[in-house]
Amino acid sequence: MEINQDYLRHIMVWEFHKNKTAAETHRKIVEIHGNVISERTCRLWFNRFKSKDFSIQDREGRGRKVEIDVESLKDLVESDPRQTLREMATILDISHGAVRQQLNKMGKVLREGIWIPKDLRPFQLKNRMTIASSLITRQEITPFLRDIVTGDEKWVMYVNVKKRKQYLSRGQTPLGNAKTDLNTVKIMLCVWWTINGIVHWELLPPNSTVDSNVYCQQLDIVNYALLKKYPALVNRRRVLLLHDNARPHVSKVTQNKIKDLGWEVLPHPPYSPDIAPTDYHLFRSLQHYLTNKRYANEDDVKYDIQIFFDQKPREFYRRGIESLPSR
Repeated sequence: MEINQDYLRHIMVWEFHKNKTAAETHRKIVEIHGNVISERTCRLWFNRFKSKDFSIQDREGRGRKVEIDVESLKDLVESDPRQTLREMATILDISHGAVRQQLNKMGKVLREGIWIPKDLRPFQLKNRMTIASSLITRQEITPFLRDIVTGDEKWVMYVNVKKRKQYLSRGQTPLGNAKTDLNTVKIMLCVWWTINGIVHWELLPPNSTVDSNVYCQQLDIVNYALLKKYPALVNRRRVLLLHDNARPHVSKVTQNKIKDLGWEVLPHPPYSPDIAPTDYHLFRSLQHYLTNKRYANEDDVKYDIQIFFDQKPREFYRRGIESLPSR
């Protein structure tokens, strides 16, 4: 015999009229037919029978109608993909559940927009291609990812606001998000890492930034840390420094310091955080970790960032570096 919903509901009506409880009825059904219904479902139906409603048909859903104008929803989400389900449901006068279901059918997924530092000009795009191609060729001839030391600076806010996700079709580029107002209380994080993990990180004094002198002092600290943690990288191979083109990174003072240390600087096109491991991997994960957190002071920030770095496995750092060629 086919065990369908109507059959089970007829049994529950019969048992109810025999003055059986929902629990007794559930045990009996399970003994005969197996685990085909939950006790909670039995209790819900028995509550319905107690109100003198013995229909075994599902009731029509309450709330807003589920009829939906697909074209109107499509126009609405494409005009502003940052709208929430509830906002779209209010405009279309339907349930937000119906909106979610239709967006799934349309292939829309929630994604966060990336920060857009600058729209690149044609010659800058060409420069990106040239540098990327040269690094890919070098990696194919002489793999060098394990020799990379990379890092950057990032403002850490004491109050972290969550970015709004966007409903997009697969492959569709999300809209950019405006940067948080940097006039709020903040502190600058500086970090360097390799395929094996964090080499050195520090928080600068509140409201201070990095200049060439500070950066050179940090490079000395990083070099000392490398000698302690990865001596082979410094003594038998060559450190390949991958950093962006911020002014303290490319000044003559910094270039001389890097030369004295015997390091090599890998080329990196301007305004390209999407191909900088610290931006596209480490800082992205860190920002997600910081979302909606609030800190009272510098010690709280330092403590929490240390937790973030400590809980990341070695595989996390390896994946961030090894994804560079594909990016």
